[in-house]
Amino acid sequence: MKYQGECPVAKCCQSKGHSHCGECVEIPCGLLRDYSYGESEHSDRPKGARIEVCKAWVR
Repeated sequence: MKYQGECPVAKCCQSKGHSHCGECVEIPCGLLRDYSYGESEHSDRPKGARIEVCKAWVR
């Protein structure tokens, strides 16, 4: 299913002037962790997958 509406994680990242979460010193922040490990249809399968991608972008 396609995400509907604004993504709060992307909105937070952009408000700090970052192009992706891997640039943020707070990685993984609570907001990203909640999305990654949550139970919504937009959460990661497998859990934590997007956090691992963001960590790879840091490297």
